[in-house]
Amino acid sequence: MHLAIFGGTFNPVHFGHLRGAEEVIEKSSADRVLFIPVARPPHKDDVELSSPEHRLEMLRLAIEGNPAFAISELEIKRGGISYTIDTLSEILDSYSDKPDLSLVIGTDSFNELSSWHRYVDILRLANLIVIRRPGEEREKIEDVLPVELAGSFCYDSKVDVFLNSEGRSIKFLDSVQMDISSSMIREFISRGESVRHLTSDKVVDYIEKNKLYRD
Repeated sequence: MHLAIFGGTFNPVHFGHLRGAEEVIEKSSADRVLFIPVARPPHKDDVELSSPEHRLEMLRLAIEGNPAFAISELEIKRGGISYTIDTLSEILDSYSDKPDLSLVIGTDSFNELSSWHRYVDILRLANLIVIRRPGEEREKIEDVLPVELAGSFCYDSKVDVFLNSEGRSIKFLDSVQMDISSSMIREFISRGESVRHLTSDKVVDYIEKNKLYRD
């Protein structure tokens, strides 16, 4: 099994998240996308999060009926700040038949990889799938990857991925244009504006019912 790990605050989940996950299934070898909402993100201390229970329920509503999507409560049950390396290790330990893991991130996160906790070890446990927005140029990987990693990856044009000698890969996926963000949705709600068609109707109804993201 090939699991694509998609972590985030999902505060709230929106169509940009869902479309990105769908493209991972369509354009990579992943069999399933595992959404992992964080309890507390290490790089976003200034973001006011809705409760874990609310974010989990919105995710459940958003992916309902899609057999290729699943949710893990691992980081929320752990509580506090979670580091990717710990999450990947725990996922691998939970399977007797070890799955192949790919970590799904955006280009902003990829460009900041050197600031991640034990980032070299991350690429020992998992591949990277980097979702690139339309119009973003394909930068030279050696200009973006930390020096400890850049020299070990070479481009394989046959499969359009960067590979290293350990069999790990970095694959870039071009996504469709969806200029949506969770912060945009929260801002719209705080101003009393509609967020229909930015996320699923079930999520919108849940937000309205529970009066989320109102100042």
